[in-house]
Amino acid sequence: MDYIYAKYKYSGRIKLIRMLALLAVVVGLFCVGIHKIFGDAVSLGFNVFAWLVLIIGALLVLIIGYLEIYRQSDIGKLYPVIALTIGIIFILIVPAFETPDEQDHFGSAYDLSNTWLGYGDPVSDGVAS
Repeated sequence: MDYIYAKYKYSGRIKLIRMLALLAVVVGLFCVGIHKIFGDAVSLGFNVFAWLVLIIGALLVLIIGYLEIYRQSDIGKLYPVIALTIGIIFILIVPAFETPDEQDHFGSAYDLSNTWLGYGDPVSDGVAS
């Protein structure tokens, strides 16, 4: 009985209502994101990165909602695909050494990894000894 309930728990009308509610939430969050990022001066050519993040985020939420509502996919199985998609998009949009302090971050990570592996001096915690 539980299997039958799990398989047929939502009718087509309920699925449509859930998808429309998800679409309304995505549109609302998209509008809030536009207002938070751009304020009152919204321009299409300004800050392409912010527009891409908003559009890709909205599309991912809609795709996840569709797969969960209509295909009954498990969100846990979709997570690696979503994480890789977002990661690859960010890598393509913001390549290495494009931000002002990126060299410092790479250098700190390199020094720390060498210390953990035993190839360098221990990282000091800022306290003079």
